[in-house]
Amino acid sequence: MQYYTTAQKMSILKSVVNALFQCKLQGLSPEMTSVTTNCGVFKGKWFAAKLYGMDFDIGVPNGRLTIRVIEQNPDKVDAAGNRKYHALLASQGHQIAWVIDRGKKENAFLGRIQDGEWIASKEIATKPATAKLPAVSSSQGVSLPVYEEETIPEIEGNLPEYILQHFAEEEPDWNDAPMFGGGYDPDEPY
Repeated sequence: MQYYTTAQKMSILKSVVNALFQCKLQGLSPEMTSVTTNCGVFKGKWFAAKLYGMDFDIGVPNGRLTIRVIEQNPDKVDAAGNRKYHALLASQGHQIAWVIDRGKKENAFLGRIQDGEWIASKEIATKPATAKLPAVSSSQGVSLPVYEEETIPEIEGNLPEYILQHFAEEEPDWNDAPMFGGGYDPDEPY
């Protein structure tokens, strides 16, 4: 079996995403596109009856990479009914597709292709800080205070837009992800 370099694997991944979005732009079914890898021919398919995606495998020396590519659901909302950050981008015309390792139960989200660019998933802290941490010393020997959540003051007034954008949600809601004990549903519109 021929094995691919990392650059070749990334090229396959980007070509899958490009082909899926081309089908979508032309109003064609995702089943009209396919990719051939060293493991066979794989066709695009529907997820949650409306999202374009594809499951495909790539042979590697110790087995197979089992990859799922699925477009961002432009209608995804949080518990309060607000459109999620990446859903908003997708609804504005950005092409976002999530890359998931189907062979993993935890840390399955590998990253995303956004407007043709690979963005790896960030490692997310999984353990909350304890409520009573000791003061931490900086490199200059100054003792820095540790505040409990209840003692942090509310900020009054209008904040500049650049501050609000800095704190904008940039990652999907990982509370549903398997690494936080949530179930992985392959038909869930991510």
